[in-house]
Amino acid sequence: MRVSGWWAMGAALILACGGSGGGGGTAGTATQAPDGGVQPPTAQPPTTTQPPETHPIAVPTATPSQPPQDAAACAEIALTSLPPAREQEVSEPGARLTCGPGTADANGTMVLAWTVNGSSARTNATVLPASGAARSAALPAAYPGVVRQPAGALWVSGDPQADIAPLTWFDAAGAPVNDATLRVRSSRYDFAAVGDPSGGVLVAGTLATIAGQAYQHAAVVYSGPGAIRWGPRPLASAGSVAGAGVDLLGRALVITAKNAGPGTFTLSGEWFDRDGTPLTGEFTLPQKALSIMPGLAISFETSRIIGGGLAIHQLLVYPGGTYRTSYTVAVVPSGSATVQLPPAWMTSRQGTRLELARGGKAYAVLPLGTPHDTCSQAVEVLGPDGIACGTLALPMNGARCNTLDLELGADGTLVQRIPPALDAQLEEPPADRCAWRWWPGALR
Repeated sequence: MRVSGWWAMGAALILACGGSGGGGGTAGTATQAPDGGVQPPTAQPPTTTQPPETHPIAVPTATPSQPPQDAAACAEIALTSLPPAREQEVSEPGARLTCGPGTADANGTMVLAWTVNGSSARTNATVLPASGAARSAALPAAYPGVVRQPAGALWVSGDPQADIAPLTWFDAAGAPVNDATLRVRSSRYDFAAVGDPSGGVLVAGTLATIAGQAYQHAAVVYSGPGAIRWGPRPLASAGSVAGAGVDLLGRALVITAKNAGPGTFTLSGEWFDRDGTPLTGEFTLPQKALSIMPGLAISFETSRIIGGGLAIHQLLVYPGGTYRTSYTVAVVPSGSATVQLPPAWMTSRQGTRLELARGGKAYAVLPLGTPHDTCSQAVEVLGPDGIACGTLALPMNGARCNTLDLELGADGTLVQRIPPALDAQLEEPPADRCAWRWWPGALR
């Protein structure tokens, strides 16, 4: 998952649980700031409650829906079946929960997170190591987001009262380590945090890495708790950070957006080498022309390309931030200011995300959440050239429901959130439970 800003047309960026996983939730309501930006919601203090109940859930099993296009080309990466699923549910009777994404590291350690909304908002996580006892952790409630790591996981959140974005790292055994050294300027919340495939996190925005340090519009890479690999490095663009990505070669791309008049903006990118050396300066990125209605926003995500480079996806974000649709607008070779048009096999898969699978030899096509849809999802595997190598349907109970983003862990674990209401024909009732099921190492 990536944590990134939204570009609200004619406004500014706000921090959101966006990127490759949504639904993290926030506490409070965003308001207009004096400088024309968006003031983040006020964080609520944590409260002490009884531990949530946990018990298994029962949903239908995955079923094949489409075989590989070319058996020979897909021999090593084809998707024809899934391992047995594991399931987990948490419930807090009487509470209203926002169910966060689940992720797994390369060792199979699972992190499942959820937020309790209301006047005493708080966020909890259950960490399930591949071996050993499960752990529970209390996390800052504002702006939660899980960033996948090769070993353990990283939780990025923000406390606008103190201008702090705590980084909570989980090691491979599931033990949390708080690292609250990053400070961000809440009155202009341009911000993105994305994982590095080799470990660590790229953070970009208006920030300071230590208390008392002057804020700067910059990028920094943390390799672990309190450890800076490089940066902060000033950004060439004065625009608000709208997204970011780190490719397989360890090079970082920061995406920025600038207002260009009522309802319009310009989009830029700039590359940094794996040691933080600027590679390109600012260069123009394309965007898709969209009709934006009030309450909608635009965000940007990236997907790693096999061999290096990134695909850039433009997302239309619906009110609340849980649901989005995506359009692939460009492919940028690693470290290059030359922008390429995306191939048809990318642009034809609107409303999905691409993740590397099968040890980096294939792509997994993961659907974004969809409201009022058939209560089933599907995962598709593609070869490096986009050839279809199998699709599996992942049905859930109920004829219609509001689905949530499908996720993929670093070890190839496929993670599905079970919707709290399985009949979307009615208004979704207050949900006091969160449920996940996952297929360990399914796309390893």
